[in-house]
Amino acid sequence: MARVIRQLKEVPPQAGHDIYLTLDLKLQTYIETLLAGSRAAVVVTDPRSGGILALVSMPSYNPNLFVDGISSKDYSGLLNDPNTPLINRATQGVYPPASTVKPYMAVSALSAGVITRNTSLFDPGWWQLPGSEKRYRDWEKMGPRPPQRDQIAGKNLPIPSSTRLPTTWGSTALANG
Repeated sequence: MARVIRQLKEVPPQAGHDIYLTLDLKLQTYIETLLAGSRAAVVVTDPRSGGILALVSMPSYNPNLFVDGISSKDYSGLLNDPNTPLINRATQGVYPPASTVKPYMAVSALSAGVITRNTSLFDPGWWQLPGSEKRYRDWEKMGPRPPQRDQIAGKNLPIPSSTRLPTTWGSTALANG
């Protein structure tokens, strides 16, 4: 057992701010049901207060396994699960920023009427800001390809296509969408 040899400094505790839980149980449960069996994360915030209404990471695991000490078998099962349930995708996931914007771009373009679910965009595999020499390449490096219809709906919209929308049809039209 360790013993204290010398105490260098002591800082007395100070009262802090209250913490309020903002989770919406019905929303949380609904999202968990939607994501069951998948590898995904959803975070829903209240835009007025910034409160977190739902935070879901799938797949999940039973945290009660750790309460009285997890067995080697159970722990090994969690560590070796190819779906990596110990990674909280909502708080630990690293995602390209454009991937979080693509659905909004697609919905804005659909709402503004600048594209339809049947629109097909030519995607050369890169995007270039008008007046610039720099080309931003798609991470897939597949080269020119026409996207599928479900890609236009935002399901799998390539990054160059999603960034091409405002320059092709006008950012004002998309902003008003």
